[in-house]
Amino acid sequence: TSVMRFRIALSYSGEHRPFVEQVAARLAGKIGREKVLYDRYYEAEFTRPDLDHYLQRLYRDESELIAVFLCADYERKGWCGLEWRAIRDLIKKRGTSAVMPLRFDDTEIPGLFSIRSYVGIGSNRSPQEVADLILARLGNDASPSIAKPPTPVSAKGPPTVQHAGGSQQRARRTPPDTPTREAQSQK
Repeated sequence: TSVMRFRIALSYSGEHRPFVEQVAARLAGKIGREKVLYDRYYEAEFTRPDLDHYLQRLYRDESELIAVFLCADYERKGWCGLEWRAIRDLIKKRGTSAVMPLRFDDTEIPGLFSIRSYVGIGSNRSPQEVADLILARLGNDASPSIAKPPTPVSAKGPPTVQHAGGSQQRARRTPPDTPTREAQSQK
């Protein structure tokens, strides 16, 4: 697999720009601004008549992980709809591991079934916490193109992931294919 231009792409509704801008700043501070697809970082590049097609390609073909900030406004917006179509196509081609749904509210989004897991943002998570969850997810996805250091577990344990339907579970910080201590001692 070739190295993609962006480690993380952010898809969001403009109503949540102040929150997402803080998430983008923290991500950029950790992995570099050039590795975060956030519209304000690329204003000159995005000033083009074919931006609709260009953005679809960037989300689908040039982004390792897309963090999608879902809400009622996202579902109604034209640009978000365009991005969501590219994201659904990405899910078909690369699977769900390339997409991280985050939700400001419980709005139903066409194509995102109720059984899918997501991170609930609501009013109780800071932009810094959300950025750290995105970085943890990026660190947990195996990618042969980029070596990733192990993600440390905080003293308070892994974050909680909200599942559609209301149940919660602790987020997994260890990649599924990483052997446990027990498995290693049995070798």
